[in-house]
Amino acid sequence: MSPIVESIVLSLGTGLVVLALGLVVNRIPRPVAVLMALGIGLLVFVLWPRAALVEVPDLADLSRDEAELRLSSAKLVAAPQPQQAPNTPVEHVVPMSQNPLPGTKVRRGTLVRYSISTPTSVDQREDHPSSPSPRGSISIFSPKDGGEVVPKRGADNLFRFDVEGTIEAVDLTKSLLLLWVQPVEPLSDQPGWYLQRVPNGIRSIAGTNWRGVCQIGNQQWPPHAGDIVDVAASVVPGEEAARLLARQGPLTVIVLPGLASPVARLRVRIQ
Repeated sequence: MSPIVESIVLSLGTGLVVLALGLVVNRIPRPVAVLMALGIGLLVFVLWPRAALVEVPDLADLSRDEAELRLSSAKLVAAPQPQQAPNTPVEHVVPMSQNPLPGTKVRRGTLVRYSISTPTSVDQREDHPSSPSPRGSISIFSPKDGGEVVPKRGADNLFRFDVEGTIEAVDLTKSLLLLWVQPVEPLSDQPGWYLQRVPNGIRSIAGTNWRGVCQIGNQQWPPHAGDIVDVAASVVPGEEAARLLARQGPLTVIVLPGLASPVARLRVRIQ
C-alpha cells in the first residue's frame, strides 16, 4: 500500500473514531464533534506521509549484491546501470553516482539509480591473474526477467520452479555451471545468494541449452503470491566450484561467485 493510500485510510479511520467518541459523549455538540473529526483527520493526512519516509542508504563502494540487499532492506527499488570507472573495483558501486543522494528522505518503493563499475582496461581484467575466468556467455530465457513463476509443491513438501537458458563458448571441463536463488522480498533470515544443490540446480546441459530447478520455500515457510526472488546462473572455475560444493549444509554467499565470469541474472515474482 502506498503512503498516500495509507494516509487516506488512516485519516478516515481516525476521523470516524473521533466522530464516534464525540457522539457518544453527550456534552460535545454534534457540529463540534464533526469539526473535530475533520480537523484531526486532515492533520493525520498531512503528517502521515512524512512519517512513512525512509532514508536512502549510502551505496558507495558496495558490491552489486550488497547494494541491492541494502536497498531492499530499506524498501527501496534498485536501478543499477553499467559505467566505466577505473578507480572503482569491478562490479562495485561507483561513488557519487547514486540518485537520490545518500541521506535523502524518500517514500518507500522509490527507484534509486546508481552506477556499477565495468572493466575499462587490461589491468582491471587481470586483477586476479591466478584465477583465470571462463570465457563465453550465459542467458536465462525461462522465466522472463520481471515475469512471474508458479512454484510446484513436491512430495517432499518443497516448492520448486523450472529455469532454462543457454550457454555458449564455455569449457565445462574446466569450470562448472551453478544455479543460485536470492530472496528479495521478503528477505530470508540470512540474506544472500543460495546455491541450488542436488536435487535442485542444473539438471541437464544439451548442446547450448541447459535446464535447472530452483527451490523457494518449504512446508513451514511456503512461498506467497507477490514474493520477489532473484535467480542467477554463473560459470565458476573448477577449483572454486569444488570448494563451494565441498562446504556442508546450505551455502549462502553475499557476493555472487563468478562475477568476473559469464553470469546471467533476473528477477521474478511469485504468482
